[in-house]
This record gives sequence, C-alpha cells and structure tokens, in this order.
Amino acid sequence: MNVLYITYLGLLEPIPQAQVLPYLYGLSKNHKLYIFSFEKKEFIQKNRIELLTLTKKFQEMNIQWRRFSYHKHPLILSSLYDIFVGFFFSIFWVLRYRIKIIHARSSVPVAIGFLLKYFFHIQLLYDRRGAMGEEDVEQSGWKHGGWLYHFSLWFENEIFKKSDAIIVLTKRMHQELSRKLSHLSSPPLIVTIPCCVDLNKFRTNIDKHLSTFYPSFKGKYVFVYSGSLGTYNLLSEMFDFFKIASQKITNAHLLILTPDISAIYKSLQHYPSSFQKMITFTTASSNDIPSFLSLADCGLLFRKNSPTAIAASPTKLGEYLASGLAVIALAHIGDVAQIVSTYKIGTLIQDYTEKEYQKATHILLELLRDKSTLKRRCRQAAEEVFSLNEGVKYYSKTYNALEELNT
Repeated sequence: MNVLYITYLGLLEPIPQAQVLPYLYGLSKNHKLYIFSFEKKEFIQKNRIELLTLTKKFQEMNIQWRRFSYHKHPLILSSLYDIFVGFFFSIFWVLRYRIKIIHARSSVPVAIGFLLKYFFHIQLLYDRRGAMGEEDVEQSGWKHGGWLYHFSLWFENEIFKKSDAIIVLTKRMHQELSRKLSHLSSPPLIVTIPCCVDLNKFRTNIDKHLSTFYPSFKGKYVFVYSGSLGTYNLLSEMFDFFKIASQKITNAHLLILTPDISAIYKSLQHYPSSFQKMITFTTASSNDIPSFLSLADCGLLFRKNSPTAIAASPTKLGEYLASGLAVIALAHIGDVAQIVSTYKIGTLIQDYTEKEYQKATHILLELLRDKSTLKRRCRQAAEEVFSLNEGVKYYSKTYNALEELNT
C-alpha cells in the first residue's frame, strides 16, 4: 500500500514530534509511506542535528520524505501558494510511485488531496484535527460570520463529500459528524482515534536524573500542567484553582512545564510572594517530560470552553494518565467527561468558578484515600484508551479498508 502523508506542521516541531512521527514509524512497518511536510525556517536552523537524525531514520525505515518551506505571509495568499506547490509535487509523486491513498492531516493538506481527487483514482483520508472556520476564528482572529469563515464551512462540507474516510479525535465529534453526513448517498468511513501516547515512554516510576528537583517536591502533593499557554490553555484559571486547592491540601505544589515562561512571569505578578513560592516552572524537552510527570500526583487540563472543544483530544491527558496521575479537567473537552467518569480517575469542573474549584478539591481528597488504587486506574485508562500501538492499528485498518475500495 503506497500512501502519501501530507502535514502542514513541520516534523521538527513539538506537536508532530509527539503526534505524527510515532504513528509514521508504526505504520511504515506495513505500508510504504511517502511524506510531504511544510517546515518553518527557524526550526530547520535551530534543529540541524535533529534534521539529520530524522532524515537518517526515515532512510533506515524506507520512508520517502520531501520538505517544503512553510509560508506565513501574506495571510491567505501564502497558504494558497503552499497548496499550489504541494499539489504540483503531489502530481509527480502520485504518478511516479503509484500512490493509492492521500492521508491529509488538517486543512491545507486536505485541500491538496481534494484537488488530486479530481485528476486521479485515489482514496482521500481526511485526518481532521479540528473544525474549519471555528478553529480559524479562535486561533487566527477571523471574524465569526465573515466571508472567510463561511467559505471555510462551505469548503469543508465539499471535502466531506469527496473524502473516502475521515479521522476524528473524539467519540462526540464522531456522533455529530455521522448525523451531519447521514444524508449523503455514500457517506465516508468515520473512525475515532484519540491523541495516543507511547506507554513505554510514560511510566509511573521516578527518573533519578531529575533528582535536583526532589528537595522542592519532597513531601509535597504536586499538581502539574504540561504544554503551551495562550489561545486555549488558561493560566490564570489554573492559578485560581491552585490557590483554592492549596487551602485544603496544605502540602500542595504546582509544577508547570511550558515553553511560555514569559507568560508565567507576567501572570504571577498579581499574586503574593507566599503563593509564588509554591510554584515551580521550567521548560522541558520532549524527552524529559515523562520524567517530570513522574514527579507529580495530579495533572491539570484547563482549556477554554469553545465550539472546538468537542473535537479536542489533548495529548497531555494521555500522558498524565500513563504516568499514573489523577486529572482535574473541564468537563466540556472532547471525551474527557466520559473517560474520567468511567475510570474514576479524577474530577471534572463545569466552569471556572470558586465553587467548582472547591467541589473538585473535595472530590480529589476523597479519591486520594486509596492513592495506589487511583494510580492503577489511571494507568489502566491510558492503556485502554490512549495506547499508541492501538492507534497505529486503527490507522492501518483504515488504510486497508481504503485499499479494498480502490480494488
């Protein structure tokens, strides 16, 4: 099976490092992969060694990789240019390597796949990471109800009609999309694959090379947040929750792992020094994240409640659970409420209010009465819901189903 995988995120960036490469490595064992990625110049310049390492690994795994330059300006026109470049080279590869499946990750890649469908007998797999239009309003500042917004909604509906299969991240989105496309005479195959994690990488044992952090955490109950801050993830709300929780859990400490250190400095200015002393924050490489998480007890998942929340499967949730951490999360994020309730692995908040924070802290204290059992349930949830091996299997089954349609 020859598959052309197209991603608009560069493979040297953090998200693809965690959520693209592990899948590609697994899929390459049973499928011949050809990859197009759009790389940002700054990541190429800063990660020369990683670039050489990745290139060598792809060669060893017999994966063909073609890098394009990502263009950001001018807005809209730059994306159209990248679509044109990707489409042009895709034609060459489809003909040369007899590509049968286009695996398009997100909006710009699926636009390339959409165009290819008009010229070749190929199967289009739309790997939908969010909702066009709504996501652009939240991330790029598009006007809700403006012409770009309406064009995106129309275009995605056309993509749905052309797609042979659609990957979504949550069961809730699966149900919504199934209802939306039920009127089609030949609706696409819809498959739910959450953002999975390598369970061998994230463990519950402590990595000794982070021993310099032990004095800060010794005898503490450590809350942790891992990831970026900004558009979706709410720093001030996490601080407000921690302030309430620390009144009930007197040995509480907050660990924040993020590249956005400046945002923390800015926000902490509004809190007294006694509060600041209970917080540790640092950047961490993807290789060090598992070790840091093993030092913690409970992971925070405070995301903006927005129209795109239903489609979200935060990678950090699987990482928390695989590390044996309980979770405190907004109930409206993807399938989080169903997972937390089924496995009894934490507590949910309905909104960001003091009342909800107090309630969540009370429930967490109840769960902590049997801490070892709670940790086992968290690991079990990770194994049954977020296993990378299972995610690769679902992708592979989808490829095989599309191959049958092609014959």
